[in-house]
Amino acid sequence: MRSNRTKQKLFAKQNVWGVFMQLPSPELVEVSALVGYDFVVVDCEHGAISEDVAAHMIRAADAAGITPLVRVPRNEAPTILRYLDRGAQGIMVPQVNSVADAKRAVEASRYFPAGRRGIAPNRASDYGLARELKDALADVNAETLVLVQLENRNGVEYIAEIAQTEGVDVVFIGPGDLSQSLGKPAQFDAPELHDTITRIIRACVQAQVPIGIYTGDSADARRYAEAGVLMQAVGDIGLFAAAARTFLQGARARAR
Repeated sequence: MRSNRTKQKLFAKQNVWGVFMQLPSPELVEVSALVGYDFVVVDCEHGAISEDVAAHMIRAADAAGITPLVRVPRNEAPTILRYLDRGAQGIMVPQVNSVADAKRAVEASRYFPAGRRGIAPNRASDYGLARELKDALADVNAETLVLVQLENRNGVEYIAEIAQTEGVDVVFIGPGDLSQSLGKPAQFDAPELHDTITRIIRACVQAQVPIGIYTGDSADARRYAEAGVLMQAVGDIGLFAAAARTFLQGARARAR
């Protein structure tokens, strides 16, 4: 049974850093582990990643010692089950806008008595071969991380209740969709977006629930960490583009 080190660090109030994976590449998962990231989010909502490729990326994470999380395309039990059964150690559920949405995500992600996840031998439980399946379920529950995404102004109105929903481990802010719901699509410097993110962070800190956010700027990352955000993730394409741009600019400057 694998230990979820990202969950352990979060519950010890330690900062964790991850990479959002839109590119279908187990190799990039391994590289992320080797340079020191704590987790990867295999993005099956926006990324071009099939269920089978996601399974390979999860295996790569296991082998490299980095926590594999999956952002599912929708908040429905059969979809969540398929990724958890492939060995994901956590599920990120988009567009959680109410307590009912949060409860639905939790129930689909955990076995009884914490939820209603379907039971079958799978990677998370070592296929029921290491020990009896019934004995493994409690450990799987304990190691599974449930992240609910707050990315709509409708959900912001219920942030306190969502954050305190039993079984929710992390409230994760999605600035992109949140900006759109505020009428400021992709305007990441908009005061309305900044104020809303601040409101969410304060509510989660007060509720003592770990808060996460997608960020692409190191200055923003430092500011969020100082505000109490424990979990941050940056996109794989953004990381590649930034490094590629820096290299190209430096090479061209020296070639003149």
